[in-house]
Parts: sequence; C-alpha cells; structure tokens
Amino acid sequence: MNLIDSIIANEGFKAKPYIDPLAHENIPADAYAIIKKYWKELVPTFGHGHTYISQKGSKALIAFKIERIEKVLSKKIDFFITAPVEVQDVLCEMAYQMGVYGLLKFHNTLHHLEKEYYEMASVEMLDSHWARQTPSRANKLSKRILALAE
Repeated sequence: MNLIDSIIANEGFKAKPYIDPLAHENIPADAYAIIKKYWKELVPTFGHGHTYISQKGSKALIAFKIERIEKVLSKKIDFFITAPVEVQDVLCEMAYQMGVYGLLKFHNTLHHLEKEYYEMASVEMLDSHWARQTPSRANKLSKRILALAE
C-alpha cells in the first residue's frame, strides 16, 4: 500500500469539516460542549471559504502535505533520505498524524531506526501516548517496521 492510500485508510474521509474526536482532550469540557452544540450553526469553513472538499481534492492536499513533510524530515532526521522507503513512509505518516515535532519526540524509535534495529523500533512505537490514543494505526505502522526485521 502506498503512503497516500495508507493515510487515506487510516484517516478516513469526511467531505465536511468536523470536530476531531481527539480535540476534546485539549478543550475545556464546558467549551467543548458549547462548540459541539452550536457546531452546525458555526458553518465551519476552510481554505478559500470552502464548507466541503471532494475526495480528489483531499488526496491532492495529502500529496502536497507529504511533500512538505518529506522536505522537513530530510533536514531534521539525518538518516531519513538513506532509510528504506518503508521507513520513510512510516515516518511521514506518523508526522502527518502528529506533526513533525510530535514525531521528533520519539527519540528511542528514531535511534533504533537509524541503527536498523527494526524490532526495537517497533516496540518503542507502541510504548507511547500516540499508540494508546490511536492503537489501530500505531499497530499497523509498527507491524510495517517489524516486517523489515525479518
């Protein structure tokens, strides 16, 4: 599965803006309840006044975002460019989900990937807040890294 298809499978698709299910962790409960109550009346928009996006448009945005992520990762992670494509894809997808700086907090995982200790990297990926928050995605990506150890 290529990187864009993997992201699409893990992110899902909604044509209209929605409240991210994990957003409530960062919003006070009373504020979240008000936002949820009035969400439809707020008419959330994005971009140039859009209230929805097509799957084709969303896929183009993913490709654009991946390109930017790859450029940043190639500067921030010394081994990124020389790593196997599978490692690059997994790192890009993690950065897509949690941001580059969220990914860079995975010091042990990155160390093990650099040394090509894929089994240890896989274990470290699962020993994280990220894996507890999004276990399905974390398990899928961890298994892709583990497969490199075989």
